[in-house]
Amino acid sequence: MRAFALRLFPVLVWFVPIAAIAEDLPNFVGKPVGDLRAFASSQNITLREEAFLSSAPPDYVVWHVPGEGGAVGFDRVMRAGVSLGAEAPNLLGAPLPDAVAQLEAMGLPYASVPVAEPGFAGEVVRQTPKPLEKFDASRLVVFLAVSEGGIAMPALAGRRLDHALAALRQAGLTGAVEHPPSSHWAANSYEVEKGCGSDIERTAIVSHSTPPQGSFSGFEQPVMLQYDIRTRRINPRGCIFRGPQIE
Repeated sequence: MRAFALRLFPVLVWFVPIAAIAEDLPNFVGKPVGDLRAFASSQNITLREEAFLSSAPPDYVVWHVPGEGGAVGFDRVMRAGVSLGAEAPNLLGAPLPDAVAQLEAMGLPYASVPVAEPGFAGEVVRQTPKPLEKFDASRLVVFLAVSEGGIAMPALAGRRLDHALAALRQAGLTGAVEHPPSSHWAANSYEVEKGCGSDIERTAIVSHSTPPQGSFSGFEQPVMLQYDIRTRRINPRGCIFRGPQIE
């Protein structure tokens, strides 16, 4: 019997520290991760952190295992999810309804405002924070600037009429010849007439556009162009007059 008691005693000593392992853990969710780190250090607990994007503020605890009221196991290990903050998605060029749906699915707050800036109507043309930028979604909202539709007018005065019309088409705008109306000069704004002594060069040059350069033009209304015909003599040469032959 005495020998049995001696063998049992070390076993009883082995189990004494087990009671000290059981703790009612506080709740650290929604608190700075520094609080959890300090607690883990004071309790000789190994803390394993998993960082990920979330709408919670950066460096805040999103979850921890064991949770509130739980106890760490024999290995003295806790796991915790720590927020890196939110990451703004790239919404540039997206229609506003699509951008809003994406932000709501991510649980991110947002605000939008219409702006007179180049772009299709209802298209996101600017955003804050910038695409893929980290931010604190508990303090900031994703701000969207939404185009009312249109484009900043390019410089057209002084350009050949056909070149100006091509530039408008490339920008997604429609050009129309206001004065003087001529489909000939709109299609081919340069011609040379051979003459005696020199050639005559004629060029259709844009003198004015409506809306003017630097203003804002919508896609619905055509840009009206006025032009002048500029004429000059080129290729001077001698001119031999041949009169009628008399027999």
